[in-house]
Amino acid sequence: MRKIVSLTSYGERLEKTLPLALKSIFAMTEFSPDVVLLYLAEADYERLDKNMLIEYSKVSIRIVDDLKSFKKYLSLADREFDDDIIFIADDDVEYGKDTWLTLRNLFNNSRLGNAIFSSCIAAFDSTYNRSVPSFKNRAYKNFLFWSGFGVLVPPRVMRLEDSVLRDGYALLEDGGLNDDVFLSAYCLKNGIECVNAAQLQTVLDFDGNK
Repeated sequence: MRKIVSLTSYGERLEKTLPLALKSIFAMTEFSPDVVLLYLAEADYERLDKNMLIEYSKVSIRIVDDLKSFKKYLSLADREFDDDIIFIADDDVEYGKDTWLTLRNLFNNSRLGNAIFSSCIAAFDSTYNRSVPSFKNRAYKNFLFWSGFGVLVPPRVMRLEDSVLRDGYALLEDGGLNDDVFLSAYCLKNGIECVNAAQLQTVLDFDGNK
């Protein structure tokens, strides 16, 4: 099976954090993706430094409708990748070298037939209007949501319809829940378990600082 990376980027992140995120992805131990899908709105493609495509030859640009952060999940709605492992990544994260190994080992050793494997999971507090870290406390299981910070999605798991992503984007535009929470609700509704690893990455600011 192939290994697919799926992410998006926009605005200042194209210059300030995306190059660092890609560098860390390609530096992960024992990880050689077959293709890195970078979903961009047309305006962001015009802004992209094309020299980056020379440095990272496995990056494949997909110009799509601007679904904001939901663009990184479009690979899950593309039947071409149904039989592949998809690694959902963020463009403002520097991934630790052991991220892929940890998630792969969780996947290989899991007996769960319908699960995704996340490098960062958080939990809602009782007010449902903010999140708090909960990397190990399973008491919050019903309130856990997964994060696009780094998620291994096995073949044939959580394959979406395009309309699901567009519904989520509509909620985002209306000031509703963000993409991570929306997709977590999808997992909960469809019986997909979110398996948690340790926090394996560092979030970058717009100047590329940790």
